[in-house]
Amino acid sequence: MKTWYVIPVTIFLLLAAGGAYYAFSGSKTDTDALEDPLTNIESSKEGDDVANTGPVTEVPGRTARVDSPTRVEVKTPQNTYPQGIEGHVVSSTGGNVKGAEVYLLHGVSPTNMLQQLVALSRAGRKLRARIAANCTTGDAGTFKLQAPVTEGAAGFELRIRAPQHIVHKHTLRILPNRWEKLGVIKLQRGRTLTGSVRDAITKAPIVGALVRATVAGFSIVVPTPGREDGIETTSNESGSYTLAGLPDGAIELSAFAKEYGTFREQNIVFETGTRTQTKNIELPKGYSISGWVTDADGNPISRSRVEATPMMGAVSTPGHAYTDKDGQFDLLGLAMGEYIVSARAVGFARNEVKPVKAGKREVHVALERQGKIKVRVLARSGRPVKSYRVEVKTYFPGKATTYGRSTVPPIEVRGAPNGERLIAGIDAGTYLLQVTAIRFAKTYSDHFTVPEGQVDPISVAVTMNQGGIISGVVTDEAGTPIPGVSVYTLDDAYQDNPIFEIFKGLAPPKVTETTTVTKKSGQFRIALLTPAKYQLRIDHPSFARTYKKNIDVREGQQADVGRIKLTTGGRVRGVVYVDGLPKPGAKVTISSSAVTNGQGVYETTFTGKKGKFEFGRMLPAGQYEVQATRTDYPNPLLAIADIQKSRRVITVGKGVQSVTIQLKSR
Repeated sequence: MKTWYVIPVTIFLLLAAGGAYYAFSGSKTDTDALEDPLTNIESSKEGDDVANTGPVTEVPGRTARVDSPTRVEVKTPQNTYPQGIEGHVVSSTGGNVKGAEVYLLHGVSPTNMLQQLVALSRAGRKLRARIAANCTTGDAGTFKLQAPVTEGAAGFELRIRAPQHIVHKHTLRILPNRWEKLGVIKLQRGRTLTGSVRDAITKAPIVGALVRATVAGFSIVVPTPGREDGIETTSNESGSYTLAGLPDGAIELSAFAKEYGTFREQNIVFETGTRTQTKNIELPKGYSISGWVTDADGNPISRSRVEATPMMGAVSTPGHAYTDKDGQFDLLGLAMGEYIVSARAVGFARNEVKPVKAGKREVHVALERQGKIKVRVLARSGRPVKSYRVEVKTYFPGKATTYGRSTVPPIEVRGAPNGERLIAGIDAGTYLLQVTAIRFAKTYSDHFTVPEGQVDPISVAVTMNQGGIISGVVTDEAGTPIPGVSVYTLDDAYQDNPIFEIFKGLAPPKVTETTTVTKKSGQFRIALLTPAKYQLRIDHPSFARTYKKNIDVREGQQADVGRIKLTTGGRVRGVVYVDGLPKPGAKVTISSSAVTNGQGVYETTFTGKKGKFEFGRMLPAGQYEVQATRTDYPNPLLAIADIQKSRRVITVGKGVQSVTIQLKSR
């Protein structure tokens, strides 16, 4: 297997993040998502703490919030922690920086990143940072920030914002009862872009135009609070603007104002050795697209959100508006070009008209009503099941064991008369229902199709199953029963590696994932399992993990897997050094492609205060690869060099195998 698990995953995530940058660059802003009552995906609680209190500038088709010189206010967590980070922030010239904004942000784990990107891209929203803690520097430029302990594979990302300077980024892990002393943090002075915004015909200055600079170096997966869309400002009374604190790299500059079209220029590059550059902007008179939104019968739909998205990426940024009580809309401030005009409203499926030239009037967008389902859940005896959880799943013909997620959120039903519940807001398509209830196995309905324009609810009956049973006995190599062994049920296709985990959440398997513990006799019994093909994972701290595959679970039947023998494995521990000094917070990975009961091995851990590490479980005897990498790299590509240089091949048997890994700072 070697390093194949680690390097492809790293590259894949970088490509996913890069792809997301372009996928989201035309999406609605975070502000739009908060204002839009039709949004289905909820923001994380930490992310919702961010509230930009700066001036609001009305721009054609959108509301834009200005990042500079305003400040992002964040609710500071009330918790007190015995660990955290401290440092001293100085400017590029060495002076203390008072009032710099310090954020500790939650990173995104590899298993959650792709799911988060896909879910948010479907909703047309941009990612927001989850803030673990924040503060500002004092008069002396120092800060001491209490923080929770880092948990799991996703570390923290430190971001420091100060006027005129580039956002400082630093990845790190917070260990229990340990203060990370970062010492002096010298900020790098950014570049400055200045200019004026004028009418392209009259050359008169335009007041209040929104000017935005975006740079490819901005983090999309974990954006800096207040910089989700880039660096923004507005033109003053003389039409002048200043964008300061720009990082190195090509800049995309855009500007728009009421009653004007949109300016956009890509790949603005500063001349070598210059920190300031002038770029004057001329806005053409804007175009508009107007029309109305109705249902299929011609009745006007009020408060429908209408968007104009350019068919060519270089034409303009999207505009949006809401229909009035007569269903009419006006999309203003559009540049010349062709657009996709789309509309959506509560209870209706999204629809679009294309191509629509800027300046066109009387554009009609007709929306079909979303479908409704009347679900009725019964026991096999025919009595209604009054409390249950129902999820609408997308059905893929030909894939009988895997169903996709839909845009309909799960519904908790409590005390439903006759076991019935009406579910609305379903777009045309083919679906099935997943129902879970106490004392029943997870049960699926037959698949059904919701046609466009469905008016009457579709009736779907679900008769709950009792499911099947898996039983067996766990013993040691001598045949002695082992009590207290954890037995997990998994899909038979499950693989213990990070790539499988990343994609697992996008299309959850059909099986019932649950766990039990063996009795004194070593016996276990797991009931209420959805009929499917399973495998078992068997864990005990004194034995090596093992798997039992190819277990066919059928309704009303018991699958006895007999005796499962556990073997005594070995433990792996060691120390990671950087330039001869112990390195806390380093990530250590052990892996093997050697098949053990149909599975390989992939485990990660992190070094403690003294650079020591130990993997948390016993490993089967065999050959393994161990790699280590620092977690405080500003560029994740540098981690690949650590992985390659630290690679060690070890043989694990009974007992403890010690490993020493030496890394160099450069």
